[in-house]
Amino acid sequence: MDDQEKIVQQDEGTVKNDQGAVQYDEFSWHTATSPLPFAGRVGLRLVDPGNLVQSSGTVTLAVITHWSPSL
Repeated sequence: MDDQEKIVQQDEGTVKNDQGAVQYDEFSWHTATSPLPFAGRVGLRLVDPGNLVQSSGTVTLAVITHWSPSL
């Protein structure tokens, strides 16, 4: 019985850890997708859907070919 209680507590801890990871990822997503204060057109797309992009990398995602500040 004691072993089963410890397993349940371990699983509850795993669930709480996973919930925290989801909340952190949601927060990161919302801060990374804030709208920019300008309008423009994207010309050349340098990353295709399915490519792995990391924050520490130096991969250019796209080239802005027309830019109109709206500030």
